[in-house]
Amino acid sequence: MDLAKIAEEYLCSGGSVAVIGASTKNERTSFRIVEFLKEHGVTVFPVNPSYVGQEIAGCPFYSSINDIGKKLDIIDIVVSPKFQGEIEEDLINLNYKPIVWFQPGAENPELEKDLSEKGFTVVSDACIMVVQDLYCSELE
Repeated sequence: MDLAKIAEEYLCSGGSVAVIGASTKNERTSFRIVEFLKEHGVTVFPVNPSYVGQEIAGCPFYSSINDIGKKLDIIDIVVSPKFQGEIEEDLINLNYKPIVWFQPGAENPELEKDLSEKGFTVVSDACIMVVQDLYCSELE
């Protein structure tokens, strides 16, 4: 699936996105991603075990994607590869295959290859905010 199709189906029409590595620190890109997506009608689920019990942009934090309990369209990975240890296992434990998006700086060629081979659609080397803005701004 190409970026235009992903944007059209999930970012322009109110899809659901889990942001793994979200932070309450407003200087972090992950903070801006959560706020930006929510402002553009996307249902956002911040994931970071360090912030469970807190909220960002009115969205409660979750410890892992498996704690969310709802089907997610996109898993947006913001954490660097050295902190991605449990992500593959968490994804495999889902009973569906969401799109897995590696933000710039979070790219992990080995994990991307493994997930692709397991049937996941993988996006890398593209910022989810830029893609949303590029493909959805004319629709808003």
